[in-house]
Amino acid sequence: MPTWIIIIFIMSCTNDVYSLFRGEIAFVLNHNPHWDNLFILYPLNEISQIEFFGHFFMFFILTGLLNTVFKRISIAIILAFLYGFAIELLQPFFNRGAEGVDVLANAMGIALFVILYAIRKARYGIKYGKVASKGKEQI
Repeated sequence: MPTWIIIIFIMSCTNDVYSLFRGEIAFVLNHNPHWDNLFILYPLNEISQIEFFGHFFMFFILTGLLNTVFKRISIAIILAFLYGFAIELLQPFFNRGAEGVDVLANAMGIALFVILYAIRKARYGIKYGKVASKGKEQI
């Protein structure tokens, strides 16, 4: 899990996310950060689908990892959301914009994991790798 948290940090705070596809990682410190775009939601046609899906996917996976480690979905949800919001607050210090659409994508990734987790749990009675059978849990 720590590796995934570092990957999210690198992908979210590197100077140019598209340069990552070329294997380049660069952090540029901004001594005059601003959070003007944090509470603005852009029209759908102005949102980068690659970045939106990236945030969605990263926080879907993070929520699953946190749930595996802490074995409580509520803790996984809270920690994933707090980490996502913290990343958005940090991005302006790395010459990136803090954007509300990123928070929305993070939340949607978290929500999809929670929905799939609830369906899996309801359908199969699975709780942390164990299958419920006639009132008893089997390994």
